[in-house]
Amino acid sequence: DPCREALSRAVEFAVNAGRPDLEARAVLIAEPVGVMAWDLWIAECCDKALASIDASEPELRAQLLARRAEALLYAGDYDTAGITADEALAAADVCGTAPAVVAALRARQVVASAPEHHDERVELADRMIGTGVALRRPDVELWGRLWRIDTHWERGEVAAVAEDLPRLRWCCEQIGDHRARWHLLITRAALE
Repeated sequence: DPCREALSRAVEFAVNAGRPDLEARAVLIAEPVGVMAWDLWIAECCDKALASIDASEPELRAQLLARRAEALLYAGDYDTAGITADEALAAADVCGTAPAVVAALRARQVVASAPEHHDERVELADRMIGTGVALRRPDVELWGRLWRIDTHWERGEVAAVAEDLPRLRWCCEQIGDHRARWHLLITRAALE
């Protein structure tokens, strides 16, 4: 509740200031967490911000669409989440900025998490890895590597997981935080 209240105030300040860009940035602070009321509120905030933002902010539009897709997925609206994730990816591809592409890839990957989307998730993982390498962002590359490892597990490709482990370890060392290390430890433990 305190988070929702603070974010609501930030959005209100941005709206009153006539700054749809700041409204969008405030909305993007909130992440879906699997609590229906919260996630639906995030989707609603994204809708309002999308209605306010104009064509001069394609990066923010793509990011808002991506966040909306994630929120709708967690709220159980799978069909709309999929359509919105596709829109986010198309918008990100048009604008081409790293924040938009990364957000859209993350949204699409979450929406495509079912086994029948395996091949798509392989492509998304490769694209995220490529984006991280191109940007020299090990935090972005890490997500792609984790996604690819998930697809290996799904197909029982244990040797492929082992082959990806050194680069995953490198990403974690570069990032240097406990969350990255946790992902590495989980992967190593599963492999063992």
